[in-house]
Amino acid sequence: MISFGISPNGWTDRQIFLDWFTKSFEPTTREKAEGETRYIFLDGHSSHFSYELTSNAKGCNTEIMAYPPHCARALQGLDVVCFAKLKHKWGGVLDEFKDQHM
Repeated sequence: MISFGISPNGWTDRQIFLDWFTKSFEPTTREKAEGETRYIFLDGHSSHFSYELTSNAKGCNTEIMAYPPHCARALQGLDVVCFAKLKHKWGGVLDEFKDQHM
């Protein structure tokens, strides 16, 4: 099950991230991991981390690796190299949809 969350200001927060971890990431990766340790690489922003998350992750054999805050763009190669074009195109599709339907 894929989990989505919303917040009043449009930014993620600790609860939204915890919900995503427990309802989406953990159940959808458990079987494929076959008991091996899973890893999540994140921007080190405080909105991603809570005691509940780290406790949950430890219990699920998941390691959370954090980039320094606000450095993911420079350090996360897939975002810069592979997905930049996709993100740009998707933004255009969303703009076109909004123009046609709103």
